Amino acid sequence: MRTICESGGSRMCAKSSIRKMDSHTYLEDYVLSHPQFYKDKKWLIFSQLKYKATGEKLRQGFRYFACESAPLLEAFKRQDFACIASLPFCLDEEDEPDTSAVCLDIWYTDSGSAVAAQPVEYINHNPQPIAPPLVLEGDASRAIVQMARTLDQSL
Repeated sequence: MRTICESGGSRMCAKSSIRKMDSHTYLEDYVLSHPQFYKDKKWLIFSQLKYKATGEKLRQGFRYFACESAPLLEAFKRQDFACIASLPFCLDEEDEPDTSAVCLDIWYTDSGSAVAAQPVEYINHNPQPIAPPLVLEGDASRAIVQMARTLDQSL
């Protein structure tokens, strides 16, 4: 998914141009700097993020919500993923997933050995993290991996 910024560039343009104003690190930047994850390069141009402990690929997903950011932020701070899953999803007229200004970025391994998440609010079409990234590993992540799959609308 690419978000167009006012200057006509892509999401990367928007991300880099406002990064200094943010008080929270973007989930992708956080995961790339986290010691438990690494980037596995394939050939010359392809790469994928992997969880170091198991060598599993991280699936990158997201979910848009049809509500203000406050309920998502409150549930996220409590690490209450059941509450997050009960928030109204953003759907179009045909009940297909749609986009909105409130999103949860969620990355996870298939086995549930690691889950990373961060709520994001789009302000003037620019993604702004509204909380620090959360990384769960081991039993804590395995307990919510099915919820992560349910939340992921990119599947």
